[in-house]
Amino acid sequence: MERVNLAGIGPVSQLSGTIRRAPGGGRQDGRAGLPCAGGTSPDDIVRQIDGGLTVIEIIPNWHPILVHFTIALLAIATLLFVVAALTGRDSARGLEAAANWNLWIGAVVTALTIAAGLRAAGSVAHDEAAHVAMQNHKYWAFATAALFMLLAAWNVRRVRRAERAGLAFVAVMLVALGGLAGTGLRGADLVFRHGLGVMALPQATGAGHSHEGGPEHSHDADDKASRSQGAEHSHDADGKASGNQAAEHSHDEDAGGHAPEGAAAAPAVPEPVLSPAEAEVVAALQAYHDGLTSGDAAVPEQFVLADERFVMIEGEHVNRGWADYRDHHLKDELGDLARVRFRLSGLRVLMDDELATVSFRFNILPKTGPEMDFGSGRGTAVLVRTGSGWKLQSLHTS
Repeated sequence: MERVNLAGIGPVSQLSGTIRRAPGGGRQDGRAGLPCAGGTSPDDIVRQIDGGLTVIEIIPNWHPILVHFTIALLAIATLLFVVAALTGRDSARGLEAAANWNLWIGAVVTALTIAAGLRAAGSVAHDEAAHVAMQNHKYWAFATAALFMLLAAWNVRRVRRAERAGLAFVAVMLVALGGLAGTGLRGADLVFRHGLGVMALPQATGAGHSHEGGPEHSHDADDKASRSQGAEHSHDADGKASGNQAAEHSHDEDAGGHAPEGAAAAPAVPEPVLSPAEAEVVAALQAYHDGLTSGDAAVPEQFVLADERFVMIEGEHVNRGWADYRDHHLKDELGDLARVRFRLSGLRVLMDDELATVSFRFNILPKTGPEMDFGSGRGTAVLVRTGSGWKLQSLHTS
């Protein structure tokens, strides 16, 4: 049976750590063993929690519900203030009244959204890259919420003085709306790029099917969209990263974090400590990736077998020989690569005196500015020992 990890997803984790998919597409509750074959039963939709309280199982927390009200109320308030500013005083009176209430209610809902978001951050399993993106989303949310709170207070003062919303007030509302859009974009990135809060991804099989109004298409059972969450990490009571990136990331509210009480934590998978010889191999691999972002093809060339023995495989694309890769692939990407950096994690090294194989996960991050994850994947590298140190002979990434 395929196991879908639910550990740490809010109150649901108090009932069961996993849901097992039964043969034939049905589901079976990991605690009670109740089959749900064929479709979704009421027990799948609503779970009884703590003697009568209920939670919708498919939504791990309240943050994604509340955030829609925040966006709608504050966006409508901004729009109404803009329209009111462009019209005459008499006709703007009703628009401003509606805008006032949207702003005030939106500010209250925003506070609830922030609180739910902080709880949500500790209720979903996530890896190192997702944690960085989550922190970025949080800082944007704090700044945007603070600005809308100030605007709500400013608006109370303005209404008490019977003043009309001026251009300065409307301009700040537009700036805050831009911050709201940026925050929402980063929240969407957490779900659609990093898969936070996603219980399962679709696994399409069969020869093909069609949608009304669209062309027929097929899915290969072996062409599944698998998004590995990668190396995970944990925090100790001081909030510092402990262990390494292979440990599951968890937060404890009593230790300065924000995991819900009773949340089940998945077993940590310790990452082996590299020996000095293995660290030397990893250093050569990291130096190659650092060289890729230098803007000069001669820099990474120092860390490879720069002859016909070199092989680069990216997805289905293959370059045989360093010259082929450098001239027909790498040079076209040097400009883009110069603006990013690579972070390697989850490293596993197998080696002898002359040959080493490294499997790893990589994340593509900006060199400057907010640390957003531009992309990630996995790689397998083969390095050989030479008189001038370890050199990369082949690299396969996907």
